[in-house]
Amino acid sequence: MPGNSNIPSFPDPYSSRVVMIGGLAVGGGHPVRVQSMVNTDTMDTSATVQQSIGLFDAGCEMVRITVPSKKDAINLSKIKDQLLRKGYDQPIVADVHYIPAAAEIAAGIVEKVRINPGNFSGNRAVKVYNRADYDHSLDRVRQKLFKLAEICKRNHTALRVGVNHGSLSYRILQKYGNTVEGMVESAMEYLRILREFDFDDILVSLKSSHAATMIAANRLMVASMVAEGMAYPLHLGVTEAGEGEDGRIKSALGTGTLLEEGLGDTIRVSLTGDPLDEIPFAMKLAARYNKGGKRTFPDNREPAFNLYGSASARQKKDYRNNAEFQVIKVVHPLPRDPSPELQDHRFVPDLIPAGENNLVTSGLPQKKYTYSEAPGKKRGSDLLVLEAPGDDSLHFFRKEIRKIREENPFIPVILKRRISGTDYDGALIEATIGAGGILVDGEADGLWVEMKGFI
Repeated sequence: MPGNSNIPSFPDPYSSRVVMIGGLAVGGGHPVRVQSMVNTDTMDTSATVQQSIGLFDAGCEMVRITVPSKKDAINLSKIKDQLLRKGYDQPIVADVHYIPAAAEIAAGIVEKVRINPGNFSGNRAVKVYNRADYDHSLDRVRQKLFKLAEICKRNHTALRVGVNHGSLSYRILQKYGNTVEGMVESAMEYLRILREFDFDDILVSLKSSHAATMIAANRLMVASMVAEGMAYPLHLGVTEAGEGEDGRIKSALGTGTLLEEGLGDTIRVSLTGDPLDEIPFAMKLAARYNKGGKRTFPDNREPAFNLYGSASARQKKDYRNNAEFQVIKVVHPLPRDPSPELQDHRFVPDLIPAGENNLVTSGLPQKKYTYSEAPGKKRGSDLLVLEAPGDDSLHFFRKEIRKIREENPFIPVILKRRISGTDYDGALIEATIGAGGILVDGEADGLWVEMKGFI
């Protein structure tokens, strides 16, 4: 059986196997690795080399280069040679779509090849897949993967099975739809075939531009791998997260929530614009979990409320007479309001204290408030503000919300964070990770953030 035979049951920290990408060890307790992708023309050798050097100098540990054709794959040899002559031996990753022959060429040159199951063996549209069509399609995948796996074995090249939510195969779409389950099965099909060939130098990624989908897919992916005795490292990233502050918040929500849950071995913060802008934020995010030269996990971890990250039965009840109402109290100075990935939000100018909290065990940092659902309405409603005392607030919030629900399953809960200092990106990471996983799981109703000391 491939992988680590001592995998703990999900959602405990995921113990992935170690995969070597050139001289860089990934997984198995090694630090979270940072990677990025050049946006140059691969046939422009000089520009690709220079941008790769800039990324490596900034702290990037792997650089991905797009390989749209066999000609581009062949040119990787020139790029790799120039980098080595300039003293840069960090791993290069070839990003291949549609052309298996390009992946085979690249596998003999660079340290890692990424393929997309949605288009690696072609993506023929069949009106309706019957069992024979489905099996025939998988046989085509098996034939193409066998050749690539043999080349990777000979050259000690790692392979990333990288699924994108927006490019699932017709075969998968007809059976599963454009769903999280479809994303996971798209990857699992390839992993099972590669295991047949006794090839284990594999990493897996399941990406989406929607952070909640990306979180749910990776949670289910780990559960599925563990169930089948697999333990491959995960590469995390939110596809095309956006630019500037919005992109950083969205990346922290998707990637940071999973890292906080013990999942993830390499990351990319995919921002619009210059790839160099990705590295400082990605390094800051990874450093949160890299201490003493190894991957660390928060103490007193509390499991997620549900595997899929969808709203619980609690939120399907119209307990506030307005099921879509969300609350955020904003205290300036602040970044722009949190990512729309978190919730549909409306600003509420004031929350009025409603006396002593008598809902939950005394001593917890909770306060009961009254709010008015809309201007001009006289009736007030109760809600609970739950304030985290410090770092690792995601797990604190989960633990306390479980207690609250035992007392009152349907009272709205607002998550409150006070953050001070001068490290603005660090504050974005702390505020987003500390509450994002709760909101994605549908177990809280708003976010109240106070940030002091930032310009």
